[in-house]
Amino acid sequence: MLTDISLLRHERRGAAAALSALSLLLATGCVLLLLCRPPPSVHNRAKKDSPLLFFAMGDWGGGSRSMPTTRSQLANGDGMATVASWMGVTPAFVMAVGDNFYECGVTDVESRRFASTFEAAFSQPALQVPWYAIAGNHDHCGNVSAQLAYAAQRRGTARWRYPHLWYTFTERAPSGATVQIVYIDTVVLAGMPQEEGEPGVVAEQYAPHPAQRLGPDQLAWLDATLASSTADYLWVSGHYPVFSPCQHGPTPALLRDVLPLLRRHGAAGFIAGHDHCSAHYEQHGMAFVLSGAGRECCYHPRHLASPLNPGPPHFRMDRERHYGAIGGFASFSVGAGATTLRYHSDNGTVLYTAEPILPRRPEAGTER
Repeated sequence: MLTDISLLRHERRGAAAALSALSLLLATGCVLLLLCRPPPSVHNRAKKDSPLLFFAMGDWGGGSRSMPTTRSQLANGDGMATVASWMGVTPAFVMAVGDNFYECGVTDVESRRFASTFEAAFSQPALQVPWYAIAGNHDHCGNVSAQLAYAAQRRGTARWRYPHLWYTFTERAPSGATVQIVYIDTVVLAGMPQEEGEPGVVAEQYAPHPAQRLGPDQLAWLDATLASSTADYLWVSGHYPVFSPCQHGPTPALLRDVLPLLRRHGAAGFIAGHDHCSAHYEQHGMAFVLSGAGRECCYHPRHLASPLNPGPPHFRMDRERHYGAIGGFASFSVGAGATTLRYHSDNGTVLYTAEPILPRRPEAGTER
């Protein structure tokens, strides 16, 4: 792909060639105008053939007010930039899948954490793209409305996108394929985590939260949004995972209320964080992506054998199997005929590539 400078040189050469061709036309009476036209733009051809690239990473929000970043978080930023360079593609966006600011969110829109934990921490040129955020339990410990306001007021570099507690957006790949992300607030559906049950048998318990009064409205919106989607790839995402082998485990409220909607409307899968590890599950033709190693690696796989999970994960990165990584993230590359999902260590190394994810069937919306 040509840089801006090389593109400018390319355009200058094209202008010089056109002037030369015009002189020849005037001098010789050339009428074969097709022979005088410059070749098709290499820049445009490469752009059309490029995939749409985006990243997903949860639990990335530093350590605390006194430690606004972690080594793993910063390494993940460099790793995403490395992957973008390796692919030769600028990412379309980054999914910030909750727990954006540890330990207890932010207090107001003037919080220094926006600058220290987000803006300065991810200053790589490749990451100067929209960051679509959703809240996690640590964000709900603070003032989530301040995160909404930071987006609404276009503060900082205006990369922060967070218009509502739940929302959706759609991107179109150069191939023409459409990708729709449907973000839900899982605290609204499940509450706040508390003391866990017996490891590997009972999933984490959840305490009531005032935001749960909005649960019925969110579920009705989710059902209607999925039903109306015509996207080629339809992803639902929230902080808590549907399935997880690690410390927090699978989320019963999502298994009960969200999983049936994913199946009914033919979603590609679910993207989550919460557990500070990575894992890949597949069920009913859907991919369940756990990408929660944003600030550290990794939690213990205490729910590896949970009966609520659909068997062993196809891939896992956790305290027992960490590949020497200190963090990690997921990448999605949307091509003409399929989406390639990869799990990376903090330095960008590919640890696992899932089976190609195909576009939804023409009768999109039918149950998987």
